Amino acid sequence: ACRGTAGFAHVSCLAEQAKILFAEAEENNLGDQASNQRLNRWLVCGLCEQEYRGVVMHALGWACWRMYLGRPEDDMVRMNAMTALGNGLRAVSQIRERLGLLESQLALMIRNRVHPEALLANQGAIATCLEHLGRIEESQKLAVQVHGRTKELLGTRHKNTIISAGNLAISLQDSGRHAEALSLTAEYIPVSESELGPHDSATLRLRNSYLRSRCFEVVERSQFDPSVSLDDIREIAVSFEDLYRTALRVLGKHHPITVQCKEDIAVCRTGLARTEARMEARMAALKL
Repeated sequence: ACRGTAGFAHVSCLAEQAKILFAEAEENNLGDQASNQRLNRWLVCGLCEQEYRGVVMHALGWACWRMYLGRPEDDMVRMNAMTALGNGLRAVSQIRERLGLLESQLALMIRNRVHPEALLANQGAIATCLEHLGRIEESQKLAVQVHGRTKELLGTRHKNTIISAGNLAISLQDSGRHAEALSLTAEYIPVSESELGPHDSATLRLRNSYLRSRCFEVVERSQFDPSVSLDDIREIAVSFEDLYRTALRVLGKHHPITVQCKEDIAVCRTGLARTEARMEARMAALKL
């Protein structure tokens, strides 16, 4: 058994705990909300309430799928187990395998006429897979559709709408449409802070995307606009560092948002150095 306070646990014990908790909810007819919360224990730690990551998520995803595979195909628990497996594949960067699973799940959802909210969540995940596989045009087209339909179905302030806005912002950035990504993230950051809180992962992700597009926009503009100052870029770098410290404290150093933020700080500093060199060269040329 898992013992002590060293921070380690057997994956088999985590799986057994999740299985028992959900079985109790079903046996005692605790209702959909309680059942969903307990089913979520396959994905989320019961102590820190963060998603498992890496090989742990991968192992638990497979364990969850094997546990509920034998249920009827229209059973939502079986459907959610497919989602858990997909998250596990994502955690170890098996993107092609995840895309195949999600496409099979989508066909299953359509066949069994599941709620549109679930369909949109699945399609959002498909768009993310396409993006990671370099199929940017397909990804962006689907991300635009998912965000529009989610907003129409659930409203601007729903968590799924906020997440889909973050997905779309990243897709826009990948195709160089930074001005649109900047506008979208600026719109949804206050919404996310109000509805989910300033330290929610969706909020931090939006803030990171905003700063990334802001950095790109300022560095690009500095090449032809003399009104851009080094202080503009330094301000972005300071904001990035503040965001990184927050992500490090709230999410931990291995969380994808924390890792991305650290990488973006390096890119911002490189842009700052290049802009500074370019401005010095411009000033030297004016003195001649």
